[in-house]
Amino acid sequence: MRMFYQAPDHLVVLLEYVVQRPAGDVKVTELAVYPELTDLRVATAPPVERAHARFFAVPFEPRTPVSVIGAATIAALTVSVPRRTKRY
Repeated sequence: MRMFYQAPDHLVVLLEYVVQRPAGDVKVTELAVYPELTDLRVATAPPVERAHARFFAVPFEPRTPVSVIGAATIAALTVSVPRRTKRY
C-alpha cells in the first residue's frame, strides 16, 4: 500500500510493506516526510535511497492502531520542513 499526501511545501508518504524474516513475515508501516514534492519517485525506491532523501520517517509496529497512524499522518501534513539547498 502506498499513500501520498501533497502538502503545500512537502510530501507525506505512508508505505506499508512486508519484510521477510526467518521467524516469519513482518508487516511494516512507515510514515515519511520528504522536503520536495519531486521526491515522489524516491518515496517508492529501495530503503537506502528513501533514507537519504527524507526529512524524517517513523516505522510503526504491526499492532499499532490505525487511528494512531492516521493521527500521525495528519500531524505530518502540518510540519514545517526545511527546503534542500541546491548544490552547484
